[in-house]
Amino acid sequence: IIFIPRIINRFQQSSMVDTNRLSAPMPLSFIELNGERKRVPDFVFTNQDERLISNEDYLGKVYVIEFFFTTCPTICPIMNANMKRLEAAFGNRDDFGIASFTIDPEKDTPEQLKRYAENLDVFSQNWHFLTGNVSTIYEPRQARDIERVLFECHLTIS
Repeated sequence: IIFIPRIINRFQQSSMVDTNRLSAPMPLSFIELNGERKRVPDFVFTNQDERLISNEDYLGKVYVIEFFFTTCPTICPIMNANMKRLEAAFGNRDDFGIASFTIDPEKDTPEQLKRYAENLDVFSQNWHFLTGNVSTIYEPRQARDIERVLFECHLTIS
């Protein structure tokens, strides 16, 4: 959530990287932090339209990752209101996306995620609400590595 104003500000001020990110030496983007390359681990999950979505779907895009669940009454609606702000600003761009991973895959089926996206009035084709089996979502290499990379990046930027 802390990155949203900074992301919007960079887009509005055209303060982007001038290089072609698609010609990077690695097939997927990474962040260099204290001399160490870090990136979100590979993933494949099912979205609200029952399509398989992976890192490949975000190649060449700036994307925001969030963890939520559709029955969350507290922070999730606030987080998704912020995601809606991003979608309003950048949802029509081909080089931007949002990946919303449910942490309650037993209840958050693709059908439930579809209803949730419709209730949020999501219009971007690049905002995916993702679910999978419990062991994949909670696999330490997946969730903890994603959170660790995001947390370490937050410490660097703040």
